[in-house]
Amino acid sequence: MLAGMIGRASAAYWGVPFELLLNVQPSDAFTLSQSARSRTLRDYVLRRRAISSDRTQTSGPSDFIEANVQDFVIARAAECGGVVPGIAALLDEIARKQNARTWVGADYHAECDFEFLRRKIPGLRLIIVVRDPVEAIAASLYWKTFPDRAAGAQRETAMRVALWKMSVAISLRLAKRYPSEVMVLNSNQVWAGQQNAGGRLAAFIGCMPAKIQGIFDKEPWFTRNSVNEFLGPDGTRRLLLSHNEVAAIEKATTSLLAAFGRAAPALPPVLRLAARFPRLARHLIMLRYRPRQRLMRNVSALRRAARLATTF
Repeated sequence: MLAGMIGRASAAYWGVPFELLLNVQPSDAFTLSQSARSRTLRDYVLRRRAISSDRTQTSGPSDFIEANVQDFVIARAAECGGVVPGIAALLDEIARKQNARTWVGADYHAECDFEFLRRKIPGLRLIIVVRDPVEAIAASLYWKTFPDRAAGAQRETAMRVALWKMSVAISLRLAKRYPSEVMVLNSNQVWAGQQNAGGRLAAFIGCMPAKIQGIFDKEPWFTRNSVNEFLGPDGTRRLLLSHNEVAAIEKATTSLLAAFGRAAPALPPVLRLAARFPRLARHLIMLRYRPRQRLMRNVSALRRAARLATTF
């Protein structure tokens, strides 16, 4: 959502309408050959992503490519030394065709892969949007099934609390280590109209604050009020979480929320390790709470790597 808002607010940016999926690309170790890169890039270009809340509308890079897709990706694979640089070059070219200077897009837990990606994409910068954890967890439990709660809510809540804490710990470390490349934004401060938060975003993307004033006027779904009623996709407010659930989430996350604005937040040892090894931390969290899904993804990744290796 933020990527589209920035694209509409500043002509310098093409707001990528689909999820970037940079963090699911196989390691360049498996794509050394040009034919392997071509195959992977072609899969990336042709893959459709949901772009509407009901997941009925889809989009992908192929929507913005006028030339023959196969010829297009073969040319990019020959020019670039890896899959991620090839994707970046592809997005750069589409942005230019949209009369924009560069692109801005969203990715899932991009903070886990930023240090890897910044070595592959020169000039890459990252905006990390951190939401109130109670709202974030309510959204994860209801956004696909509203007004019904998703199955396995207790386990899902525990997993989302762990992922939120991991994400904030990683984000704070990145912002401290790469202050000119990474900005951590508290979304609730922006939507509450706090000028400092909006001004920081305007300065980071290089536009006048007046240009982004209107992009946060609409209150996002699952925002809660003072009595913990959440705004649903139907425009009504409902008590989606119990008092005990809200209290438990707040107790687990309060110390990290207080870390915003500190120069050197004190993190527990476990979170310091998660911030240093983000990919491993995320893998272990998913393995604990979704072992079957994680195992299937690992098998799928190995099969994909084996297919690519056969093209050497």
